Parts: sequence; structure tokens; C-alpha cells
Amino acid sequence: MTSILFKVKFDTFYSIMIVLTVAVCVIPPFLEPNILGALILYTLAFLMLWIMWFGVKYELRGELLILRFGPFWKKIDVNTFQQITYSRSVIASAAMAIKRLEILYDNFQMVHISPKNEELFVQKMMEINPKIEVKNKRKNDKGDD
Repeated sequence: MTSILFKVKFDTFYSIMIVLTVAVCVIPPFLEPNILGALILYTLAFLMLWIMWFGVKYELRGELLILRFGPFWKKIDVNTFQQITYSRSVIASAAMAIKRLEILYDNFQMVHISPKNEELFVQKMMEINPKIEVKNKRKNDKGDD
């Protein structure tokens, strides 16, 4: 069984949000020292970094797309994909960029992801399931959001 790991695209907006959120967890113990509070906030900061920065992965294993988001994961059969839409959104999801792909699958289920190489991702999905409808393909879309 072949396995392809797609790199995750991080954009400036999400990188800044992660840094600011971790800073909110790390800075307060310096302002008012409290060992228990510091331990709780540092644990939260570590978990957020793990989930958001280091823990997002997209893997195609055979005909299954496996999405990992920290301790959470989801397996989706590519043959259930109905539509892939190139979109822009800040909805909380397994996507770490505003420019992302919205995947409709399995009758009204939806997931957002942000593979670094969107074209390769869509191509690999189409090789497995040529019935997928692709919408709003990006045209000369430049820049980070």
C-alpha cells in the first residue's frame, strides 16, 4: 500500500495567531509568579503548539485520506469525495491557512485542509476518484494572507 504525506501550508495569519495565543499562556506567570498557575499555563501552551504547529498532517494511504490534528484524527475514504473547492476561510479546522481546500464527502460531511501543494493533492485525489467535482480553481493567486 502506497503512502503519501502532504506537507501542511501555514500562512502568516495563523502563525501570528499561534504565537499570540502561546504568548498569552506564557507571559502571565512572569507578571505574577504562581507555580501552579505557571504549570497549568505552560501545559496549555505546549498542547496548543503540539496540536496546531507540529501535529497537523495529511496522509494518503491507499484510498484513505488520514487527517491528524494533534491527538485527533479522521480517516476518510477518497471514493466518498464528491467535491473539492478552492476556498478562503478562517473556520476552525485541520487547515492552517486561509487559502484552503474544502472537501465535501459522504453525503453532506465537510472538512477543510491546507496542503502546501494543492494541485498535487487534487491530482492524487482525482487519480483515485475521477468523479470528484473541482470548483473555484485558483488563478494566479499570489501572496500570503
